[in-house]
Amino acid sequence: FSLLFFSLYLFILSRKIRTPWLFLLPLIQLAWVNSHIYFILGPFLLGVFLISEKLKRFGILPWEWNKTDLLDKQSYQNLLRVFLLVCLVSFFNAYGWRGVLNPIWINLSGLGKSNIFYHNIQEFLPVWRIRYSIIFPYYILAVLSLCTLLLQLRRINIAYFSIWLIFLILSLRVNRFNVFFNFIAF
Repeated sequence: FSLLFFSLYLFILSRKIRTPWLFLLPLIQLAWVNSHIYFILGPFLLGVFLISEKLKRFGILPWEWNKTDLLDKQSYQNLLRVFLLVCLVSFFNAYGWRGVLNPIWINLSGLGKSNIFYHNIQEFLPVWRIRYSIIFPYYILAVLSLCTLLLQLRRINIAYFSIWLIFLILSLRVNRFNVFFNFIAF
């Protein structure tokens, strides 16, 4: 289910951010928090968009990044409201605050070198430990999407670039995030 909810978030944040569709995100989050542990990606995506908008408003970004897809004041306030609602809705799960912290705890507990799961299960392996013939399309997509970003370098949306970069790093570290990166890169 996380791929469905993740793609809905990406669609709304990239295409419908200035419309009432934005207010569907708390409802999507409510379904997500009660169906899969990666619900934490919803508030994370919104947080990246909020931070990116704040950076644009400070005017410290290079080239035309400050102007690219800059939200008007009302849209920015709506994004902030939706972020707060999504964070609040995340607590509406069977385990309350423990359910919200669980994905963070699970991912942090896997950082230790002695964790057997992160050494033997393929979806937890780093990309470079997977057979090249299986992972080759991932490398192609990463290179092509990087080329696309470089072609648009002067007018890049910092939110899109940040999400692309974060999920590239996550997907290099843990194979499980490859599919999320693929959604972003495509």
